[in-house]
Amino acid sequence: MKLFKAILSPVAVMAFVPAALAQSASATDPATAPSATTPPAAAAPAAGAAFSDDDVQKYATALVAVNKVQTDTTVPDADKQAKMAAAVQSSGVDIQKFNAITQSMQTDKALQQRIQVAAANVPK
Repeated sequence: MKLFKAILSPVAVMAFVPAALAQSASATDPATAPSATTPPAAAAPAAGAAFSDDDVQKYATALVAVNKVQTDTTVPDADKQAKMAAAVQSSGVDIQKFNAITQSMQTDKALQQRIQVAAANVPK
């Protein structure tokens, strides 16, 4: 359970994952990246936005996979962004939604709890 608390720390997640994935998303698909003129509120839902149980489960699965990539010392740092983006996409959640959930969970305690429960059920 200690691992999941480390994974789900909003500060830890917000510090690394969204920037890396957003950079990866804009590098791989400029059409889906928020434009420079898009206000931050339009790029991601506000805190308290409703995410389905399916979204939360996919997010938790992606978050566990991203954490594995982040902590894998055999993966060169230069390759980690692409591998994290691939892990997110293979979980069934797009990078924009992953980043939106990450941003929302920073202030939404109920969402944090839902993610924690979902992450506890992700196969290791």
